[in-house]
Amino acid sequence: MPALALRPIEAADVPALAALLATRRREERVALPLLNERFADVAACEKVLRGHLAEARCDGVVAERGGRLAGFLIGHRKHTSVESFGAQYEPPTQASMPGSGHGVAPGEDVEAVYAAMYAYLGERWVDAGYFEHRITMPLADPALHRAWFNLGFGSLYTFCARESTSLPRPARGLDPTVVVQRATPAERAEVLRFQEESARFHRAGPIFWPYMERQASTAIEQFTTGALSDES
Repeated sequence: MPALALRPIEAADVPALAALLATRRREERVALPLLNERFADVAACEKVLRGHLAEARCDGVVAERGGRLAGFLIGHRKHTSVESFGAQYEPPTQASMPGSGHGVAPGEDVEAVYAAMYAYLGERWVDAGYFEHRITMPLADPALHRAWFNLGFGSLYTFCARESTSLPRPARGLDPTVVVQRATPAERAEVLRFQEESARFHRAGPIFWPYMERQASTAIEQFTTGALSDES
């Protein structure tokens, strides 16, 4: 078998990368049908990939074996202000690999290809001062999880989706003293108080989540006001 060859992504690679990404998404939707079907379309994937590559701090690598595409990996060097809303969830600097920015061709060794591509980009990120690296991936592929776990990655967030239908009533019923209603701008102070308590709770062990309420207070208040006023 020919050895794996690595090189930077070029604009001319996008059609082949988009075809691989669309194939991956179609396979993922078998197990996760609520994933957006739009990204099973090659043209939609091309648009997403060109958007990634147009970013100023985007890095990408293509893996080839015998002149054929074996995989690709894209990451963004990101900066997050400590005064922004995102500071509650993101470090000041990181290299972030989006879910639409990677894939391995069918028949390839998933672990070996991802390990080679990450080594290629990871070394460059560390040399540039980006020491925290994150990747987004679907839950449907155990081999994908195993590949990144073996590279030292753990789980940080899990995003879920469900049909927007009413949930069944619990068998034991709700506490009759509990009232569930949509929050409105009139509850702004109470929502902010709850968010503050939640942030303080999660800063303690065993979570030790960074407490950013002081630095990001203005951004948090603006976000909360907008969310409570959103009628969608």
